[in-house]
Amino acid sequence: MGAANSPFPVRRLTPSLGAEISGVVLSENMDDDVFRALYQAFLRYQVLLFPPQDVPPARQVAFARRFGEVQVHVMNQYHADGFPELYRLSNLDENGKVLDVWPNIRDPWDVHVATDQSVWVADGATNKFLKFDKKGKLLYSWGTFGQAPGQMWGVHQFSVDSEGNLYTAEAFNGRIQKFRPRRGADLAKVIPPDRQLPLRATR
Repeated sequence: MGAANSPFPVRRLTPSLGAEISGVVLSENMDDDVFRALYQAFLRYQVLLFPPQDVPPARQVAFARRFGEVQVHVMNQYHADGFPELYRLSNLDENGKVLDVWPNIRDPWDVHVATDQSVWVADGATNKFLKFDKKGKLLYSWGTFGQAPGQMWGVHQFSVDSEGNLYTAEAFNGRIQKFRPRRGADLAKVIPPDRQLPLRATR
């Protein structure tokens, strides 16, 4: 059911997280009233799903900037279409040819490419974190399915702060967990920090 007084239809996807937005064309200019309603929907549901549509790169960046400062990844060789705010991660070349297919991944929900070019994947099917080298070789994995503290169910996004603490956002548990590396932990098995941006107030 849509939110009251919303200028577009909103359909809740799960009891705790996610909503489908209809009737909003992201490639066109969006007036302030529509964006305010969209922003409120984002605050309420945390994850917004839009129907498939072609959104030019410049429009993607302009739309993202309305939410606040856009993070630019430090690995600039993957910046897309002349926009450092866009990051292309694909197994296709410029002609659409498949370059490679990595095994051991069933349902990738989030990907973190470290400065050493190792790749960490949150797998929604196995509820594990998978570490690969840049050639797709599986190096390490960890994680346990469940609802108890320390277990995971549907990690749709993760981030690491400057102190190495891992934060996981779980769709089906409807929660965020914080993991702190143990003293003396093997750094090869710890997800490295994200690039840090200065904090600033947002809407």
